[in-house]
Amino acid sequence: MSFVEFHDVKKTYHMGEVEIPALQGVNFEIEKGEFCVIVGASGAGKTTILNILGGMDTLTEGKVLLDGKEISSYGKKQLTDYRRYDIGFVFQFYNLVGNLTALENVELASQICSDPLDAGQVLADVGLADRASNFPAQLSGGEQQRTALAKVMLTEPKILLLDEPTKGMDSFFKQKFARVLKRLQTEGVTVVMVSHDVEFCARYADLTGMFFDGSIVTVNTPEKFFARNSFYTTAANRMSRHIFQNAVNVEDVIELCRKNR
Repeated sequence: MSFVEFHDVKKTYHMGEVEIPALQGVNFEIEKGEFCVIVGASGAGKTTILNILGGMDTLTEGKVLLDGKEISSYGKKQLTDYRRYDIGFVFQFYNLVGNLTALENVELASQICSDPLDAGQVLADVGLADRASNFPAQLSGGEQQRTALAKVMLTEPKILLLDEPTKGMDSFFKQKFARVLKRLQTEGVTVVMVSHDVEFCARYADLTGMFFDGSIVTVNTPEKFFARNSFYTTAANRMSRHIFQNAVNVEDVIELCRKNR
C-alpha cells in the first residue's frame, strides 16, 4: 500500500447547466517521503489534484487515500482536523500578514497546533534567522516563500503541498529551497508540488507526473520522464539529446562528456 493513492478520481464542476470536467479518472500513487512533481499546461487539472489531496475540494467519483485512510469520505469535522494536523499547504502568493514580522507570521501557525516546534528555530532551519524581525515587504520573493514554508513546517505535517513554489525565485534561492525540501524528506515528509519549472523538477524530484486534459498521461522518474519528452524537457536535454539521449541536467552532460572524451 502506497502512502498516497488516487483511484479513478473524477471531478466535475457545474456552471448552471454546463458541466466542466476537471479530472477524468486519475490513478496514481506516491510513496512516503517521496518528492513528486506534477507538470502540465494551465487548466490540465494540477491544482485541482492539490486541492482534493489537501481537503479543500471534494471529488465527484473515485477515492483518495492517505496513509491507508480514505480522506475522500471524510465529513466536515474530519476534514478540518485533517487540514490542521496532516497537511501543510504553501500557496503561490505566500499568505503572509503584512504588518507582522517574519517570526510573528511563523508563530501564527502555533495557534492551530497542539505541540508546535519553536518558531525561531524553524525560521533558522530555512535560513532566515537574520531576517526574523523583517516585515514581508522587506523580504525578497524567495525569502517570503521560505517564510511561508516555515509556517507549515512548524506544524510538522505528514504531507507538504506546494503550488508553483519556485515562481519568482532566482537560482540561488531555488537551491536553498531545495535543500529544505530534501531535509523534510529525510524526516519522512511527503512532498507534492505543482510546477512549470522543469529545470527544478528534473534536478530535485523523485517522481514526475504529467497531466493533460484532466488525466495523468505518464508518471516516471525525472531522468526517464524528461529524457523521453520532447515538449516538457530541460534545456540541457533539448540541446544534447542528439548526442546523449539520457542527459537531463547540465551535470549529466558534463559527466557524459568526460566519459566519452
